[in-house]
Amino acid sequence: MSGVTTATVIGASIASAAIGAGASMYSAHKSSNAQKSAANQQAEASRKALNQQKSEFARQNQNQADVGALLEKNMGNETGSTLLTSPLGVDPNQLKLGKGTSLLGG
Repeated sequence: MSGVTTATVIGASIASAAIGAGASMYSAHKSSNAQKSAANQQAEASRKALNQQKSEFARQNQNQADVGALLEKNMGNETGSTLLTSPLGVDPNQLKLGKGTSLLGG
């Protein structure tokens, strides 16, 4: 009987160790998943904060037109600057009607 009891005790010890190792592995895996989840949440929060900072910076540093310079430039009496030919425009005398009888203005 003593041999059976010793074998039972050894078998129970091995089973107990295997169960303990399995529980330890399960706990370690669960802890690892929790750490990964926390790291992912922190990374997502960092991305959101960075996007928020970028949008806030863009909102505060918008390019604005120099209205004063535009008005000053457009207040001149030059008609040439409004024509689509060149910055120099067209001679206003060429635009007068009734110069000649030719269809080409000659």
